[in-house]
Amino acid sequence: MAAVGNIVINDGQGTPVAHTFSPSTVTSEVVQYHDRVGGIVLGYPELTLGQKLPANGSGSIKQTLRISVPTLETVTGSTGDGFAPKPTLAYKERAFVEIYHDPRSSLQERKNLNAYLKNALANAAWTTLMENYELPF
Repeated sequence: MAAVGNIVINDGQGTPVAHTFSPSTVTSEVVQYHDRVGGIVLGYPELTLGQKLPANGSGSIKQTLRISVPTLETVTGSTGDGFAPKPTLAYKERAFVEIYHDPRSSLQERKNLNAYLKNALANAAWTTLMENYELPF
C-alpha cells in the first residue's frame, strides 16, 4: 500500500507551474488533497482519490479520481467599514473519473487500461475538445 504523501502536479500554463497537493482528509476509502498555495480555503484546488472494494466479494472494484479548481469572485473596494468583503466562489472547473475493475483482472489488464486512459487524455482529439469545445469530425 502506498503511503499518504503530497502529490505534485503541473498546471497547463505556457511555462508549467508545479502545484503541491497535501493530504487533508484520509479515510479507509478516500484520500482528499488540497493545494493550499492561495491561502483562502474556499479557493483551494482539490484532488480526491478513492477506492471501494466489493462488499460481499462479488462485483467490481470502483476507483475514482476527482479534481476541482475553484475560482473566486474578484472583489474591489471595501464594505464601508474599511474591511474587504469575504471571499465568494464564482465557479469551479471539475473533472471526475470512474474506473471499474473486475476482481479477476490481471495486473497487465489494469496497466493497459491505465495507459489507454493516460494516452487518451494526452491525445490531440481530447485536447481540442477540452480546450476549444471542438468535437473531432
